[in-house]
Amino acid sequence: LVSVCWIPAVVIGMDDVVWCHNENFIKLTNWSGVGASYKSMPYSSLQQNFENLIRKALEVPYTTHTDSLEFSGRPYQIQIVAFQQHGQTEFYLITVAPAGGEV
Repeated sequence: LVSVCWIPAVVIGMDDVVWCHNENFIKLTNWSGVGASYKSMPYSSLQQNFENLIRKALEVPYTTHTDSLEFSGRPYQIQIVAFQQHGQTEFYLITVAPAGGEV
C-alpha cells in the first residue's frame, strides 16, 4: 500500500517498529528506518507528532486522525489510521502530505 502512495507514508507496528515506508518518506526525512523504532528518527518534532497521533488512533481505530507540523521549513498535514484484527490494534498507517496539496 505505501509503495503506491504518492505522498510520504509509513507503517508502524504496535511495538513502535517501522514495518515499511515508501521512497517519498525517505526523501522527506532522510531516514530509512525499516526494522527500527520510529522513536529513533532524527526529528523529535515528528516523533512527538507520531506519538500524539498514535495515542488518538488507539482510542478510536479505523478513523483518520489529523495533525499539522512544519517540517523542513514547509507545512505538512499528518494523518494516521489504526488497523485492528480480532479487536486488537495491529498497525498504523501514517501519511505526511504537504499542506495545501503541494507536492
